[in-house]
Amino acid sequence: MLKRVSAIVIKGKKILLVTGYDESFYWTPGGKAEQNEKAEEALKRELKEELNLNITSIRKYMRYIE
Repeated sequence: MLKRVSAIVIKGKKILLVTGYDESFYWTPGGKAEQNEKAEEALKRELKEELNLNITSIRKYMRYIE
């Protein structure tokens, strides 16, 4: 089963959104969890790899299972 993670990154009164090259829309940062990787570990890894962010606090806000 493919597990995806995403984050709502808030600093002050700003929310971080990302986009791709030649895209006309934005989304919250995140990605795919590797096999046997916990959601929190995957989220920290994805944000570090893609945006060079070091996460200090995580609060779960939603879980969706299809």
